[in-house]
Amino acid sequence: MNNDKQIDFEEFKIFLSRADNLLQIEVPGRSRFMHLNTTADVALRTLLAGGVAGCISRSLVSPLERLKILFQTQVHHPGQKAKYTSVSGALKTIWKEEGLRGMFRGNGLNCLRIFPTSAIQFYSYDRYKALYAKILGKEELTSPTERLVAGGAAGVTALTITYPLDFLRARVSVLNKSDTSLWNMFVNILKKEGPFALYRGLFPSMLGVVPYVGMDFATYDTLKRLVPHREDGTLDPKWTLACGAVGGTVGQTVSYPLELVRRRLQVQNMLGSTANSGQQHYKGMTDALIKIFKHDGFVGYYRGLWPNYLKVIPSISGKFSRFN
Repeated sequence: MNNDKQIDFEEFKIFLSRADNLLQIEVPGRSRFMHLNTTADVALRTLLAGGVAGCISRSLVSPLERLKILFQTQVHHPGQKAKYTSVSGALKTIWKEEGLRGMFRGNGLNCLRIFPTSAIQFYSYDRYKALYAKILGKEELTSPTERLVAGGAAGVTALTITYPLDFLRARVSVLNKSDTSLWNMFVNILKKEGPFALYRGLFPSMLGVVPYVGMDFATYDTLKRLVPHREDGTLDPKWTLACGAVGGTVGQTVSYPLELVRRRLQVQNMLGSTANSGQQHYKGMTDALIKIFKHDGFVGYYRGLWPNYLKVIPSISGKFSRFN
């Protein structure tokens, strides 16, 4: 494809992705043909690439991910000093109280969650783009709004399937080393709160994931069309990182208040935990938004945003880079 009279691996992958759905390959020593379903192969490769990319990127920023959740769920009485007041101070506190393991608390469950989430997001985004383009009578989506719709649909699909894992990850993140095990916590939730508790906060999550994933994918897809490309049409890794970082930051900023509400709803029944020191009971999303504003003002909707920004650049940009 680059006229060097040689076919490298990247060019071979492009060839496979553009080939017919069924390739007939004659196998030596056999009288019949072996059929390779290249559509299924591309789908499997997309799922695996998206899942691995998500796991690697989230593991790299696991301490900041946990710190963000601690800031989001930390509520204290007026006049009472908050336990976590700065990024550096909070990291020192976690290290002192829990050691290295505390920095990565919940990361295993997060990877268990993020692998199918990332895989489903990337795969369904490609599927929704193709479906939406077919509905519009186009070969591919061309406008940011169209890609925003496809990205939002992909986010809702992945969230709905994997939400119970996100719920458990949030609760594990606010535990300390002396708290109960994951299995006991899961059993207690089912006994005391019922199975539907695992979906508490799903509605604000769905409202938030549409602008988050939609803006994330749409911004990245739009920017990568504007930046310089190599002679063979591929994108330089530094531009992939930059586009991914901008896309992730935009998406996180727009959807952050709803993410904070989701976390508060997820952990509000953990009586006796640090997350519930002085916390009010929220009847639902609207009630939580009103009470957070009364208690902390508008700035309360963005509690923990700074560590979130610190993690979003390597996490989201790394996800796109490794996926590509």
